[in-house]
Amino acid sequence: MKTVKLFFLLFILLHGGVYAQFTHLESSYALTNSVINNTDDNAYLFSYKADGIIKFKLNNDALETVTLPVPQNSSIMEVNNLDVISNDVLMVRINEFQNNDFINNYYLTLDGAKNWTKILTPDNNLPLFNYADELSNTIYFYKTNNTGYYTYKYTTGQWDSITFNPASFDIIKLKNGIGYLQIFTSGADKIGYTTNGGKTYQVLSNIDYTKQPFSWANNGMLQKLTIVTENHWYAQYRYDSAGIQVSKLLATTDKGTTWYTVMNTGVDLIQAASNSMVYVYKQNGAKGILYQVSEYGTRICPTSFTGRVQSMNFRDTKNGLIFALDTTTSQYGVWLVTNGGGANCFASTGVNAKAQVKESGLNAYPNPAANELSISNYEFHIGTSYTIQNMT
Repeated sequence: MKTVKLFFLLFILLHGGVYAQFTHLESSYALTNSVINNTDDNAYLFSYKADGIIKFKLNNDALETVTLPVPQNSSIMEVNNLDVISNDVLMVRINEFQNNDFINNYYLTLDGAKNWTKILTPDNNLPLFNYADELSNTIYFYKTNNTGYYTYKYTTGQWDSITFNPASFDIIKLKNGIGYLQIFTSGADKIGYTTNGGKTYQVLSNIDYTKQPFSWANNGMLQKLTIVTENHWYAQYRYDSAGIQVSKLLATTDKGTTWYTVMNTGVDLIQAASNSMVYVYKQNGAKGILYQVSEYGTRICPTSFTGRVQSMNFRDTKNGLIFALDTTTSQYGVWLVTNGGGANCFASTGVNAKAQVKESGLNAYPNPAANELSISNYEFHIGTSYTIQNMT
């Protein structure tokens, strides 16, 4: 193995950055019971003001809107959840007044809200929605006895039953039958892995569950796991320090074998923009902070945002839409985000965080680097060349 040391300045990784721009596109939707969700192409908002679902589409940085109807089978109804599976496949949970009582019912549309169908699981129980996989056209519902879930192929109307270990769990990410399951136990949170659409799960063997962020040692607990790629994860972790609750955002680039601290704070939202870049949002009083976290969680660019962000959707690494509560008007607004990032970019709080390219045996460290970067290649050959570029 040979190690090549290169000496140069990477100021772009440590400070500078581009100021994010927020353009206020719309602010006319009442606060009462608004529900927000989005896809890569469109964004959706339910609002009582329009008594339906507002579909937003960004066209050349101009906002186009259309109102979609929701099912109203009773005189009293309340949409309390909106799940956007694809641009035309939507599901709403409606609290309806039936037989002198309020009952939650799910309705599904496959044609952009032209027609709605009521959903009941095969045991005729009201489903508890868990996850939807657009690529496999499958919706996952919790079983009421917490022993697994039902799957519903909405293109064929086919139901299937999957039995799972009776423990609390959340499906984190499932695409093309490959996915992860977060299992909550009294001893230690665990991560399961499936390659057959959830029919069987096995606990990942490469994770040491006696160590953070999975152990409950030092009164710690894993709050939420976000899977960006198979190897690139983010974990929100909370523990007690001298009687004070402390939260952290951690990252891993090797499927949970090793972890490093990205930020010594918890975050409210995480939205992936690419395999190596995510946006995280942290509420700070009446205002919030939007962080662009790149280089696999080693470079952070914060920018302040006036409002309370409810949902965000990034079309690429720099541009997206944000739904937020305008604290001055108590109405939801839509903002266009351009240029991403923010001022005063800095390195994460992790030590010697590495961005690894396992396929070629390449390691580059430290990352970020200020004056010296070491490159280790286990498959080094004469004539191998490296190209180093800054973020621009």
